[in-house]
Amino acid sequence: MEHHPHHKPFTINGQLWIDKGTDCFLGPGRIELLNAIVREGSINAAAKKLGISYQHAWKTIEQMNRLSPIPVLIPKRGGRDGGGAELTGYGLKIITEVNNMEKAFADFLLNINKSFDICF
Repeated sequence: MEHHPHHKPFTINGQLWIDKGTDCFLGPGRIELLNAIVREGSINAAAKKLGISYQHAWKTIEQMNRLSPIPVLIPKRGGRDGGGAELTGYGLKIITEVNNMEKAFADFLLNINKSFDICF
C-alpha cells in the first residue's frame, strides 16, 4: 500500500483547563506563568522568560487572585534589592496539584492514543 503524507493516523489531544463558573481560573499559560514565577522569583523576570508583557502577566495574576478564595500570589514591593513576587502556600499547593494533574492527563492521552485505532 502506498503511503500518502495526508494519510496520517488520528491523534487525540487535549489540555487541562480549570474554570470557576464561566471564568478560566487556570489553563496551560497560567500554570506556566506560575511555574516561571517560582523559578525566576519575580513577575517581571517570569514574563520576560515567557515572552509576554509584565502588564499581561500582572493582569493574569490579578484575575487568578480575584477568582481564588485565597490569594495565589503576593507581590513584594521594590526596594534596594528590587521587587519580586511570592506564591502563597495556597498558590504553591495549586502548582503541585495541577502539575500532578497535568502528568496524569498526559499519561491518559498517551494511553488512549495507544488504544485508538482509526487510521486511514
